[in-house]
Amino acid sequence: MMKYTKSPSNRSGVTLVELMVAIVILTVGILGLVASFGAIQRAVQNAKNKTLASTLAQEQMQILKQKNYYQVLITTASTPHRTDYTPSIPYDHGYFPPETILQGGKVFERLTYIQVAQVVSGVLVPLPSGTPDTGLKLITITTLWTQAGEKKKLVITSVLGNPNTVTANAIITGLVSDSATGTPIAGAVVTAA
Repeated sequence: MMKYTKSPSNRSGVTLVELMVAIVILTVGILGLVASFGAIQRAVQNAKNKTLASTLAQEQMQILKQKNYYQVLITTASTPHRTDYTPSIPYDHGYFPPETILQGGKVFERLTYIQVAQVVSGVLVPLPSGTPDTGLKLITITTLWTQAGEKKKLVITSVLGNPNTVTANAIITGLVSDSATGTPIAGAVVTAA
């Protein structure tokens, strides 16, 4: 019977060079993962802050929309602005003063701004302060916070309509004619706004 023995040159295993190369590759991979965890942490914190800012703005909007139309007062003419943001942010300092809110370990500031508005050719247009009530109020809520030394803001807007506004009904009849010749214009369309 023949007995087989391995010689020292046939041994399985790794050399010191192979082991060092494997360690370097593993180290580079682990360092890459550690660096990506920091980026992931910042992205998660950014998303959390945006969500909190949005929730705070929506909360204020809901509070205002549940009030009677006449309890939601228009921001007065002497409107202050936050000039440390571009563009500057107008806000109401009288009826709805700025609020500082600590939420999720972060300090937020919530600003409210209310304007008289009207619809012109299908577009909502805010009107200057002092304009008589049109039955529409444009509400703007801005939430401000600082993240990693950078100023951030989130703005939401909505319209509050007076439920007691009576829609005017009218019928217009007549003849549309050419101003130069006095000839009637067939198929003329008249739009009233």
